[in-house]
Amino acid sequence: MNILVDERKAQGAARRVAIIGGGFGGVMVAANLTRGEFAGEIDIFETAPLGGGVAYADTGEWQLNVRADRMGAFADQIDGFYRWLVRNGHEYEASDYAPRALYGRYLAEIATDTLRGGGEADGVVRHRPSRVQSVRVAGSGGGYLVEAEGAAAQRYDAVVLCVGLGPPRELAELSAVHGDRRVLDSPWRVSRYDAIRRRDPVVIVGSGLTALDAVAELERRGHLGAVTLISRRGITSRPQVSPLPVALPVTAFADLLKPGTTLKKLVRLVRAMIAHEHARGGDWRSVIDGLRPITAQLWRRLDERERARFVARLALWWDVHRHRAPPAVHAALERGLSSGRVEVLAGRIVGAKGDDTALTLTLAQRGRSALIHRRASWVINCTGPSPDPRTWGNPLLSDLLMRGLLQVDSLPLGVRTDQHGRPLGADGEPAPSLFVLGSLRRADLWESIAVPELREQAASVADCLIALDAAPAKR
Repeated sequence: MNILVDERKAQGAARRVAIIGGGFGGVMVAANLTRGEFAGEIDIFETAPLGGGVAYADTGEWQLNVRADRMGAFADQIDGFYRWLVRNGHEYEASDYAPRALYGRYLAEIATDTLRGGGEADGVVRHRPSRVQSVRVAGSGGGYLVEAEGAAAQRYDAVVLCVGLGPPRELAELSAVHGDRRVLDSPWRVSRYDAIRRRDPVVIVGSGLTALDAVAELERRGHLGAVTLISRRGITSRPQVSPLPVALPVTAFADLLKPGTTLKKLVRLVRAMIAHEHARGGDWRSVIDGLRPITAQLWRRLDERERARFVARLALWWDVHRHRAPPAVHAALERGLSSGRVEVLAGRIVGAKGDDTALTLTLAQRGRSALIHRRASWVINCTGPSPDPRTWGNPLLSDLLMRGLLQVDSLPLGVRTDQHGRPLGADGEPAPSLFVLGSLRRADLWESIAVPELREQAASVADCLIALDAAPAKR
C-alpha cells in the first residue's frame, strides 16, 4: 500500500511544486509530472540552463559509459535517447557510447518541451533562474516557504531537492598546494585542459572512471608527457565489451535475497556465481549487471556495521566493476600503459610542494617502504565528489541540516530517506511532501548517481506528487 495515499487527507493537494535543481533529476521530475495528470504549478529553480549539469555541460568528447539504447531519460522509454539520436541525424548505433555533450542536448530538448507544456497535463512549468537560500516549514497552513535570492519567500505544497553531485573531495594531502591553479579540482570541465602543454608531466589522483576519462582526454589533445595515476589500490575501472553480455535475471539471485544473508555470505555467493559464469564460458558482467535491480534491496538489509565494512573494504572493487569505462576510453589507457607514457601506482600522496616551475609530490607506494617523488606541471583530482553534504558549502543544504529537515547518515554517504525519497528527521519520521533525488540518497540506496537509477527515482517522485495532487483540496 502506498502510505502517501493515507496522508492526502491531512495534507491537501500538491498544487504548487518547487523543484530545486535543473539537471537530470529536476528536469525529469518536471517532465514526468507533465506527462501525468498533474495540473498544478511547477517552478524549477536553477541558475544555469536546464538539463546541463556538471556531467554534460563542459565535457567535450567525453563519452557516456552506458550504450545509447539504454540511456533514455524516461523509465518507460529506455531507448529514448537512441531514438532521439536517430531522429536528429546523429549517426550512432544502438550499442555505441555517445558523447556526454549530446546527452546534454537531449535533456535540454526535454526541458524545453516541458516548459512549453509538451505533456498531457494542463499545469504550468516555469524556470526560475535564481538560487534558493532556504526552505522552511510553512506552519499551520502546511507546505513549505521557499526563499530565493532577491525574492520574497513563496509557499509551495511540495519541494523536491535535485541538487546533483557534491563538489570534488578536498584532498588533505594536497593542502600545501591548495589554491594553486595547477591543481585541477573539476576534471569534468574539459576547458581546463587547454592550459596543459603537450609535454607537461601530469599526475592524476584516482584511477576510476573519471581518471580514465582524463587519460583519454589528454590523448585526444596529442599530449606526450608522462602521466601518473595514483590511488590506494592502483585498480582501474574495467572496460565495457561489445556485445554486452546479457544480465542474469533477478531469479538467479534468490539465495542472495534470503532473509538473514550477511555481507560475508553475499560476497561468497557473488564470487561463486562469477566463477560459475566463467566455467560455462560466460562473463562476470552478466552477474554484476544482474545485481543492478536488487542492489538497493541488498543494501537496505545490511546493518550499519556491515555497510561500514562494505564501504571500507569492498566499495572500490564494486565501483571498478560496476562503473565501467567505454571501450574507446579503456583503449586509451591501454595504449598509454603499453607505450610507457602512462603508469598506475598503488599508494598515496604523503607530501606536496610547489615552486615556479612545477609541483613535487611525495608518494608512498603500497607494500614498499621507500618514498618516491613525481614532478608534475599539473595535478588532476579524480577522486570523485564528496558524499557528505556537510562539506559541500551549499547554503541551502546547510540551512536544511540546521533546521533538522535533513539528517546525515553515519557513514556518511548522504542523507537518511524513506523508500519514497522523503528525508527522515531526527525522530525518524519522514518530512511530508519534501523529496530528495540523486546522490543524496546513496545512504538509503547505495547506487544513486547513474541515469538508470535516477530516471526511476524521478518517475517515482512524480507519481507521489500526482497522488498528493489527486487528493481533495484542504477545507
